[in-house]
Amino acid sequence: MDYRNLKSKCLEDRHKITILIYMFQNQDKEIKKTDIYTEISKNNRIPDKLDELEELGLIVQTNFKFENNKTTLKLTEEGKKIAELLLSIEQVLNNEDSESEEDYVRDHKESIPDSLSEQQKD
Repeated sequence: MDYRNLKSKCLEDRHKITILIYMFQNQDKEIKKTDIYTEISKNNRIPDKLDELEELGLIVQTNFKFENNKTTLKLTEEGKKIAELLLSIEQVLNNEDSESEEDYVRDHKESIPDSLSEQQKD
């Protein structure tokens, strides 16, 4: 594997990962470019970073010229997958349990020996 040419290297640029996680956690509402400035950074390179994320096929930017040049942002399906993985990594790094022990046992019941699952019920 050529580590100097990893595709994921494009996410190393400052703020891109944060932008994807923010958009994933707020995908149920309309996200505007101004939200990125407010919530993440006022860095004057944010438009470049958004353009790069769009070129990677992770987000879509929609400009509304008749509404004060408002630009909305939306994750693509590929962007959602990447952002979800990044959020999982963030949770591990923050020692957050993304899945409780009971949920794990319920979801993996077939692979847990009966003797162990019986102990869980006690």
